Amino acid sequence: MSRMAPDDLPRAGGPVTSAARDPEAHGRRTGRAVFCLLLTLYGITAGGSLTSTDSVVTFELTRQMVAHGSLALPGDMLGKEAMRGRDGRYYSPFGLAQAVFNIPFYVAAVTLERAGVRVGREDSLAKAFVALSSAVAAAAAIWALYVFAWRLTRSSSAAARLALVVGVGSPFWPYSKFGFNAPLAAWFTTSAVYFAWRADREGPLRDALFAGAFVGLALLTRHELGLLLLPILVLHATTPDRSVRLARAIATLAGVTPALLLSLAYNAMRFGNPFDTGYLHDPTSAFGSSVWSGLYGLLCSPAASLFAYCPLALGGVAALALLWRQDRRTAALLGGTAILVVLFYAQLGNWIAGRSYGPRYLVPIVPLLLLPLAWRFVPGRRLGRGLAALCVLSAVVQVPGVLVDYAKVSVANARENGAPTKGERIGDWNTSPLVLNSRAAMDATPRNVRWLLGTAALPPVAAGDDRDFSQRFSYSLDFWWLYLMFMRTIRHAAAIAVALTGGCLLAAQGLYVAHLVGRQQ
Repeated sequence: MSRMAPDDLPRAGGPVTSAARDPEAHGRRTGRAVFCLLLTLYGITAGGSLTSTDSVVTFELTRQMVAHGSLALPGDMLGKEAMRGRDGRYYSPFGLAQAVFNIPFYVAAVTLERAGVRVGREDSLAKAFVALSSAVAAAAAIWALYVFAWRLTRSSSAAARLALVVGVGSPFWPYSKFGFNAPLAAWFTTSAVYFAWRADREGPLRDALFAGAFVGLALLTRHELGLLLLPILVLHATTPDRSVRLARAIATLAGVTPALLLSLAYNAMRFGNPFDTGYLHDPTSAFGSSVWSGLYGLLCSPAASLFAYCPLALGGVAALALLWRQDRRTAALLGGTAILVVLFYAQLGNWIAGRSYGPRYLVPIVPLLLLPLAWRFVPGRRLGRGLAALCVLSAVVQVPGVLVDYAKVSVANARENGAPTKGERIGDWNTSPLVLNSRAAMDATPRNVRWLLGTAALPPVAAGDDRDFSQRFSYSLDFWWLYLMFMRTIRHAAAIAVALTGGCLLAAQGLYVAHLVGRQQ
């Protein structure tokens, strides 16, 4: 393990703070505070709806599991014959983990409905609560990043600063709103790599077991994330201590086995083939497409460039290169995992991933790419103007994705200008989510402020069928308390009170985190 920096030690002759007396307790307290702060931010800025097909399919699977004890969907929701199971019913191609994770949120909504709470149409409250699961998963993923950075640098202050920067300056903020499984996959991915790293550094076999268990959870979230097992096993196979190589590998495999068996059984039950996740006969994914085209798309294109939608990743790559000089095993684990995941998604024909604000497929590896930056946030080190600029720019880039829902913006743009072709999405910035959302946000924000303050009459609720319910409020900024105002569920004053209360709560939590961070310096 790295030694503590001089700034981490109590100064001679000065007061001994609680952070110096018990750094472990102080570090855990700081981590909890960071988690609560980000959860509050994500909760206040949540959209409160599910507007993409993928998230609605997962919601329906949750509802089927709770209400009917079934793993089948109520119908052909994806419009794909490949998703028809051997019993004639249709099934979700996505992993079970997100649907299971949604259950307590769905049950909470149903409980409120039975108590007489009604909002919007029949399933609006349930979808709002299930969408909130993404906020919890996103905050948990940043918490896992905090713990990893804390153990890596031995500085809870550096870890907290990095976690807050990543929390607001990466795709986690907009994806905390969507109901996709990206935040949950990121939580499990970060945790799996962290426990593998701990097993390599500190030796306990239980950490290798935990690493395997989190790989299993990641596999149950996204089938392809079983690939995480490869760099972890390589790490264990190259450990200098030969006596523990086999033991760590066995412990890791033991950890992943229950999830793997469950996944195989789930596939066999649905499609009669333990290796068919639903994509085996679905041409949409287009496995084996041009890797070079996919790499361009995921790293450089207007539609899904990791560096365009998370400029801080540029600093992360540079920091990873520097880490290679100091700690090759850690750098190889982080970089190898990220490269493997990027290459897998690059060979998919649909790397663009539908209605996504930036590189949805790469969200799970963002914490691994940004983790090496933790050293730059250690007390006493200068952040540097270049890195500071990247932090600010990354936060600014997330704002359009937070203010307006790209799913609604893309539908509105398609109705007005026609749906862009894949070629246009790959090469034309004018049709990119970043530009479309920025324009929509600049147009909608002043109007929403006037409506919120009551200086302009609220717009009427547009007519439409149930499938278009959320699109009827496309003029609203994507905040649940504004939707309630436009649905006439709450008044202007109540919406303003929610915003002010949330702001005050964030300020108080921010001051508490700053106090904890300052006590370690």
